[in-house]
Amino acid sequence: MIRAIVLEKKWLTDLLVVFLLALSITFLGKISVPLPHTPIPMALRPQIVILLSWIFGYKRTAIALAAFVTSGCLDAHLLVSPKAFAMGVFGPTAGYILGYFVVAYLAEILRHKGLGITRSFLFMSLVIDVLGSLGMSLFFGFSKGFMLGFFPFLAGDFFKSIFFSAIARFLQKGPVDSGKCD
Repeated sequence: MIRAIVLEKKWLTDLLVVFLLALSITFLGKISVPLPHTPIPMALRPQIVILLSWIFGYKRTAIALAAFVTSGCLDAHLLVSPKAFAMGVFGPTAGYILGYFVVAYLAEILRHKGLGITRSFLFMSLVIDVLGSLGMSLFFGFSKGFMLGFFPFLAGDFFKSIFFSAIARFLQKGPVDSGKCD
């Protein structure tokens, strides 16, 4: 009886966590800055996904990502315009969404390998950018796919990754030791 209650509470807790992760991916991920010469804005969503994957693990983040994509399919106005969402899931930016699922899994591997938070975040940002660019390449050709979907984001992703890795470090251990570098 007690075990059933504990399992039910854990299930409800996990469900609530996944729901909150999906909301974070949806709404915090909408924060973006338009860039010149590319149809893709620089958004916080990639780093939000990386951070959540690092902190909450692959399973919870992958389920939250599935909920994010499903909610967009059911009510695209929740995320962006219906046309923009359809283009995101089935169009040139589909590689970025695939990249979110890949880094959700990769975060758990890198965390256990001990590569270091900052290096891991930088690497996972590159993975998302490469997969996103490959997705764009299917529609625009290889060269243009990388010119639109990879190179414009390198500097911004570098700084966002450093910032979000500091947040992850803080959430794991407390304030960042300024004399320590991973």
